[in-house]
Amino acid sequence: MFRSPRVTAVVCVLVLVCALALPLPVAAQGPTGPFGLAALLDDRAILDRLELRLSGLSPAPDGSAYRVWLRSDDLSLVQPAGDVPIDANGDGLFAWTQPAGEALFIQFSEILVTLEPGAPGLQPGPIVLRGQVDPGALTQLRRLLVRWPDSRYGTASLQGLRQLTANTVVQAAVLREAATTGDLVGMRRKAEHLVNLVEGSRGAGFGDLDGDGRAEDPGDGVGLLPYMWGALTQTQFAWAGAVDEQVAEASLSVQPPLRFALDWVGFVRDSGLELTQTQDPARARELAGHLLTAVQRIAATVDPGTDPTLVQMAGQREFNPAYQTALGLVQVALLPPGAAGAVITGSGADGG
Repeated sequence: MFRSPRVTAVVCVLVLVCALALPLPVAAQGPTGPFGLAALLDDRAILDRLELRLSGLSPAPDGSAYRVWLRSDDLSLVQPAGDVPIDANGDGLFAWTQPAGEALFIQFSEILVTLEPGAPGLQPGPIVLRGQVDPGALTQLRRLLVRWPDSRYGTASLQGLRQLTANTVVQAAVLREAATTGDLVGMRRKAEHLVNLVEGSRGAGFGDLDGDGRAEDPGDGVGLLPYMWGALTQTQFAWAGAVDEQVAEASLSVQPPLRFALDWVGFVRDSGLELTQTQDPARARELAGHLLTAVQRIAATVDPGTDPTLVQMAGQREFNPAYQTALGLVQVALLPPGAAGAVITGSGADGG
């Protein structure tokens, strides 16, 4: 598949960290007027937090305030998030978490900063800055990050992948402990759990692999492999449909860690299948150790979180973890109305 050539306007290069405490770099030919960067991040839930950094704003007149809004794709729904205090240099920081812990990206794709002349209203006033998630890639990015209709419970492909990889680490650790203590029955049961987590209920390898009369799956039934292929597919379609070339390239940058993890998934499945049948305690101990390492590599490549072992493994890769990279797709440049906007790429991994 080939993309049509597109000319993308050059905008300021901005880097956001989660704390929003570092100086905001500006490209040599960036805008000289007001501008900023908005990001959707995880706080108490998935993508329930909005953070902004603004620069170049004039002081608000007495009785007025700069206010942040979220707006839906069809412009019919607006959500005020709060007012931004602006310092003497025209800079401002803002952070707001959705009180109910709902994913903001499900409903909203546009961020506005307005100058409100008086008391808070129900609709935005004069727009000073605006930005939006790339409309050409919007559907695929939502399926990647917040909701995927093809999954069993609507779980987004990358979110499901994160959940199942974390689960496989737990199962593999219990499996290794069982193998170390000589509990081969318990080890074979955990090996079945791992294979079924990888395959999902529709996978060819799913089933009662340890022969105890039950096909057990501690996951959601979708399977790590379907989630992974779903994420790869959605990033490919986001690349094809994106309006902005930077967004297209950023969508593809999510794929290398996923493909690296995919290589290890095959090892986990094959090793798990062997362990469901082995009767050799020495072989069980050896393979269980390799299996845990492989599962940790997968989790570190998808999302290491704050686990020090996984963070160290992630640091050994030449690419950033998939989830941190994907969060860069919902970082939006804020520019005056009529100016060209863009999603700023590559900074998601620098923030958590």
